[in-house]
Amino acid sequence: PHSASVRFEFCVEHERFGTASVRLANLTVHFATARRERYPEPGALPEVERAPIEDFTAAQWDRVLGVNLRGAFLCAREAFRTGATRIVGIGSVSGTLGTAHAAAYNASKWGLTGLVKSLAEEGRGRGIFCAAVLPGAVDTEMLKQTPFPPRMRPQEVARVVKFLCTDAPFAMTGTAVEVFG
Repeated sequence: PHSASVRFEFCVEHERFGTASVRLANLTVHFATARRERYPEPGALPEVERAPIEDFTAAQWDRVLGVNLRGAFLCAREAFRTGATRIVGIGSVSGTLGTAHAAAYNASKWGLTGLVKSLAEEGRGRGIFCAAVLPGAVDTEMLKQTPFPPRMRPQEVARVVKFLCTDAPFAMTGTAVEVFG
């Protein structure tokens, strides 16, 4: 994501809906394979690729962190600039642990949790509530591309997000809520 495109989306959203007090940063990227030549036909490449670190290129690493972490930063920055009072980042329980063959994804989700906690400190004196939701094993298309079985439905995660966006007390700012079923 680029700064200009994020600003543009915030402006379009403002024109359509007015000033938003809540911003949700839900960005993710699916793994790309370091061995694309093994899957030359369109659609043959798995949507999520779990691969050893030695098979990831620096460009792939940058792409995963660029979407998952830089994108969240750009959205959060615009949210601060445009007067949001609640910012909720959607991370992953992968941001609390290590997973073999998922270094870039896990690092980006660890970083998102740190970003949200830092934003909470910056926003505390201004009354800006910031929190992260860290779901794990949600029954989604992305999860179907991994070896993990589903433990919950997306609606269960949505209930936690709704709580953080509406009813969560300010004392919870900086919280990273694990939703793991």
